[in-house]
Amino acid sequence: MVSDKELEEIRKRKLMQLKAMIEQKKIQEEQERIVEEQIRDIMRKVMTPEARERLARIRLVRPEVAALVEQQILMLVQTGRLKRVIDDNTLKLLLDKIASEKREIRIRRK
Repeated sequence: MVSDKELEEIRKRKLMQLKAMIEQKKIQEEQERIVEEQIRDIMRKVMTPEARERLARIRLVRPEVAALVEQQILMLVQTGRLKRVIDDNTLKLLLDKIASEKREIRIRRK
């Protein structure tokens, strides 16, 4: 049978593992928050307020589409291909492009 001393050691190890996992999760969440903040800063610099509002509304309804738009804008910024500020009309064109790239699955019955 396991002694009280051994049980106490097991409890201490488990507690330390749990604390380490919690600390690691906090660090990861902080890093994610920093990345999100950097993305917001970039979007604030390269988009007009109207375009940012539209993207925020899209994020509420279709977060996956908003994420795709953000990825494309970030890619344009990183590669230096973005020559001007993205206004509402430019964002609409980008959204149309993403919508046209979506695949539709159609089932035909014979």
